[in-house]
Amino acid sequence: MGSSARRNRMARRIADVNNSNIGILCNGRCNADILARETARFYQERHQCTVAEFIDKELPTEPCQAEQLLSLSKVCDFLITAIGDSECSSASILEDSIRFEQYGKPAIVVCTKPFVSAARHAAGEMGLPDYPFVAVDHPVAGISSSELTDRALHAYRQGMAYLTGVYLLIG
Repeated sequence: MGSSARRNRMARRIADVNNSNIGILCNGRCNADILARETARFYQERHQCTVAEFIDKELPTEPCQAEQLLSLSKVCDFLITAIGDSECSSASILEDSIRFEQYGKPAIVVCTKPFVSAARHAAGEMGLPDYPFVAVDHPVAGISSSELTDRALHAYRQGMAYLTGVYLLIG
């Protein structure tokens, strides 16, 4: 494990998400942006959060530019990242999330279940093998809007647990 992996850490969790500013970072894969926006909608409706910034990466397999992550950290309280239906991009979006957390702000990573092992591997490579992420049913592309909303609701509930340590049983 390299020295950069040892330096990575998770940001402090948020005690209260109400009125938070959200950043969204997507990997450019089909419906990843819709999944992230739909997940953010639950925070907007239930906690009066605002989407302060949205970035859709042009190169899904490449890490986000450091300047973009720094810019996001200055305007948002937490980040939602979403992986579309592609394993090759799961490592880069997970890397982006962990790099974002180095600015002291937490991130929620949403990926589909077939890519859990790739996400775990990427987190381990960055020195955080237990880094939490939300796994939703696959696929994201080509599903109905109600199925997408169900996946986003699951992402919201798990995301709340990761952000605050409070697990939602209802809602």
